[in-house]
Amino acid sequence: MGIKRRLIGAAISVLAGAIYGFLAMIATGGGHGNFIWLAVFFPPVLALIYFPVIGFVAADLRPWWAKLVFVGLV
Repeated sequence: MGIKRRLIGAAISVLAGAIYGFLAMIATGGGHGNFIWLAVFFPPVLALIYFPVIGFVAADLRPWWAKLVFVGLV
């Protein structure tokens, strides 16, 4: 059951990161007229990596390593 919960947490987090990135791109006009959108879009791209790891670890915080990784990432 542990790995299934972790994968579901990671999948939900990937969706949240993708939505966050899409909203960041829309907020800057999709990059039309300026090139500052890269600075706004870069953190959400990292979020596509960061959020799934947090979701994977936070789904089950019973093991000591999960607590250690979670606190380290937060």
